[in-house]
Amino acid sequence: MQIEYRPTFDIDGALFFSDALESNALTESLSRHITKLKQIIIKLKLHQEETIRDIPEQYKIFADTIFCHHLVHYEAELTWAEQSYDGLKEAEKDEKI
Repeated sequence: MQIEYRPTFDIDGALFFSDALESNALTESLSRHITKLKQIIIKLKLHQEETIRDIPEQYKIFADTIFCHHLVHYEAELTWAEQSYDGLKEAEKDEKI
């Protein structure tokens, strides 16, 4: 089994060409993204609890590993989004963007 990781992020293009956007367009988009990510994480954790409870013991470690993989990625995305939002809001306030 060969494991590859090839993330792509559509927002990178928007960030690169952000001078063509309204100054608050990025922060508004990130704010919506943050809200959506928080909702997804809550639902995923609930689904994990329900699923783990209902599957045979010998499969729990595999299911838990899969859920953990997704949660780690969503939580990392949330951390990035919150940090980016804070940085962009600060730059807006200082009129740097």
